[in-house]
Amino acid sequence: MLLLQKTILEMIARGDPLKLTMEQLCLQIEARIPEALCSIVATDVAGLLQTIAAPGLSDEFKALIDGVPAGPMAGLCGSAVFHNQPVSVTDIATDPRWEIVRPEALHAGLAACWSNPIVGSSGMVLGAFALYFREARGPSEVEQEIVRACLDLAAIALERQARVYRLIPALLRAGMHCSTPFPCALRHEFHPANSVIGFLSGGLAPLACSHQSG
Repeated sequence: MLLLQKTILEMIARGDPLKLTMEQLCLQIEARIPEALCSIVATDVAGLLQTIAAPGLSDEFKALIDGVPAGPMAGLCGSAVFHNQPVSVTDIATDPRWEIVRPEALHAGLAACWSNPIVGSSGMVLGAFALYFREARGPSEVEQEIVRACLDLAAIALERQARVYRLIPALLRAGMHCSTPFPCALRHEFHPANSVIGFLSGGLAPLACSHQSG
């Protein structure tokens, strides 16, 4: 676990894209728990869910999660965010909390899920961290330890990008205009259309960006 934590912290420190960092975290966890699929979602100021990383889940299933309000019946991630506590379902086929997306989950071969809220340093719930299983069961003690060790990493990554995102308007007002590729790259990386942090911080108005030659 120390190597995993070191790898993710280095990616955060380098400023690697949030999606890439969280996908790497999911893949590292799935390598340690081969029978599990990992998912990380964030919430916006209105409490809507948005997938950041879920490399083992289909695009169709992830699309069903995106934009769903966090709530007690909105799957496990929505329920974990709503209650701000871990939630486990050992049988998706019968649990009422999966009412909204049950058919799609079963079609995707998902039988059970365990989700934990991602809580920031201020105590605000930033999202949820879930493990999906293809058989009806709960998480083992080892799996719980692995996820507990990774929750803080997800929170650090989300809060770090949110801070950078909020800095962009001030940088541009200070004269850091899009006359070079660097500011334009920042603008693209953190624009709400390209980044989940648009949801976390309430969105950023589009900024003019045009390269100048000479």
